[in-house]
Amino acid sequence: MVNGIVIKTDNKDSNETNLGYLDALKGLAILAVTMVHSIGADLPGVWGKIGSEGARGVQMFFIISGILAFRSLKNSFPNGKLTIKDVGKWYLKKYIRIAPLYYFAIVVSMLTGSFNMYWLGAEGHVTIKNILAHVFLVHGLFPHYTDSILAVEWYLGVLWLFYLITPFLFRLVNSLEKAIIFAIIVFIVNPQLNYGLGLLLPNNPDPYIYNEYIVNFGPFSQFLVYSFGIVLFFLIEKIKDRKTKYSRILSYALFLFALIIVFGQVIVGGKLFGFSKYEIFGLLFAIIIISQVVYPSKLVCNPAFRLIGRYSYGIYLFQFIWLHFYDLFIHYTGKYEWIVKYSISLAALFVISFILTEFYEKPIRNKLIKNIFENNRA
Repeated sequence: MVNGIVIKTDNKDSNETNLGYLDALKGLAILAVTMVHSIGADLPGVWGKIGSEGARGVQMFFIISGILAFRSLKNSFPNGKLTIKDVGKWYLKKYIRIAPLYYFAIVVSMLTGSFNMYWLGAEGHVTIKNILAHVFLVHGLFPHYTDSILAVEWYLGVLWLFYLITPFLFRLVNSLEKAIIFAIIVFIVNPQLNYGLGLLLPNNPDPYIYNEYIVNFGPFSQFLVYSFGIVLFFLIEKIKDRKTKYSRILSYALFLFALIIVFGQVIVGGKLFGFSKYEIFGLLFAIIIISQVVYPSKLVCNPAFRLIGRYSYGIYLFQFIWLHFYDLFIHYTGKYEWIVKYSISLAALFVISFILTEFYEKPIRNKLIKNIFENNRA
């Protein structure tokens, strides 16, 4: 102990602990997303507002993805030197992580007709160009394609665009100070880019699709949130091993502060100090993440949330496929409609995700990594 600060001196890898609270936060995020998709927005009064803003769990995913992307680059390239070949390998690993469950979900959605016509607009059906855009993970560039098959895949389309530039950011942004400056630049420039995008996109047909793309589904609307993850990566590196006798109190204070402001934002909404609604939630989620770095609270970082978080990807991808069948074969409409739908859907999606992850996605991913990377190394 030095001046009240306990410095951890053991060499035990803290990866498990770090991934523990991140998994827990992913678990909380997917619980929120599932709530809004399970007609949470239709609840009466303040509960409907809370249910509607469950969609903001995606902003938590963006922040965590930013943290983990920089983390994986640091682990892969500890000296900071990246070659074209090395970057290609990193892209391929990210692609292998995304692809198996994503492609399987698309096939199931197409075969079962689970996709929502709302986001197709005037296109009216899923075209070959739309499918190809999804196959090559560039659907995030096209407003009519970005959320047209799974009704949740806009996140992956935008995230993949962020991944494409992340190795270059990793070379340029190599400290906490630079990360903060980068986030400030994004904050200043992003609204101008979004405004320019609005001028380029047509007003008709389907103005609601173009508007949602500019406001939410497009890359410019989420890039600052992703950059918060980059800032947090460096901040976590600085504070993760520093503990004081006040760490627990500080953690709970930060968490409670963020939670109160989140509730206020849910009730009131709107922009604040030039930040969009999504960016405000991103800032508040960043504070919550910091609180768990300072001291992992059992309120957040517990086995239940960690378990759900580990299978959140499959739960996310198959939401509307499951809900399509729920509405066809169950569709309970009694007094406790939302509670029944949410509970059954969450349980079913967890089982679906667990089975597909353990017996389909992981074996394929491990085999691909072994064949592509380990055999080549040998």
